[in-house]
Amino acid sequence: MKLTSLGYSPNWLKFKLLDESIFNQQLAAFTKAEELEIDSWKYRMKTLENWFATKTKISDKEIDQVLLVIHEDPDELFIGKAVEFLFQSPILSPSQFSILEQKIPEFGDWTKKLIDRTILDKRLKKLPISRQLFDACVSYKNEFNDNRLIVKIIELTDNTEYLEEFLVNGSGKRIKTMAEKKLRQIARLS
Repeated sequence: MKLTSLGYSPNWLKFKLLDESIFNQQLAAFTKAEELEIDSWKYRMKTLENWFATKTKISDKEIDQVLLVIHEDPDELFIGKAVEFLFQSPILSPSQFSILEQKIPEFGDWTKKLIDRTILDKRLKKLPISRQLFDACVSYKNEFNDNRLIVKIIELTDNTEYLEEFLVNGSGKRIKTMAEKKLRQIARLS
């Protein structure tokens, strides 16, 4: 079995993230599609996603094993996708999330954006949108030029003050349009 042909390290097998039959199926598909330039990292990502799909919870040891295979990987695209997938996994306990929050910066400065966005997104899902949370999301948008959290606020809030701020604070056309539409919906319901 030539694991390296698809970029796998021996630890994928050792940690039971991959089994031989799945690898052989992937290798056959990759060999057929090679002229189509299918990236081998996508096979590793799908394997990781499938492994997680079999789990309802994950042990700290398994997290360390996943982090090790990510560290061993030579492909930056896989590393980025896999770190994001692991950090945003709903099966992580709060303590595991906190531990990963401390560990994943070793993958690079780019993880700050992922960490900040994920923490704020979790707060938006669980808490009412306070002024402090609103301001933190706007700061994130300004720092990283990423509107995802602003879009979520518009979808979740009925606070016209927050929505009106998006009309005047230098938001782009898409955000202004979404805020205007939401304000009209609120006005119709009043």
